[in-house]
Amino acid sequence: MTPLIQAKLARKDFAVAERISFTLSVTNLSATEVLPVSDPRRGGDSLRFTVCFPNGQELSFTVGDALEAPGVKQVPIDMRVPPTVRQDFEFDVA
Repeated sequence: MTPLIQAKLARKDFAVAERISFTLSVTNLSATEVLPVSDPRRGGDSLRFTVCFPNGQELSFTVGDALEAPGVKQVPIDMRVPPTVRQDFEFDVA
């Protein structure tokens, strides 16, 4: 079954280095099946951000890119969302 995925920023505009609250919600619409979801907070490329600056420059990155450390292998972890439950993933994008 396909989940319902919603995303929102706390505000539309923000300054450099300011806290940027971002929430990604995954709702399991199934009445019976448990839904495995890659936890985007743990790295990997399941979620891509594109930041647009006032000068027109764009910066695109994944959480995995941001967490990457030289020589450290990222191990993506799946979350299990029970039937009819919404799982919120919260980030500070700054």
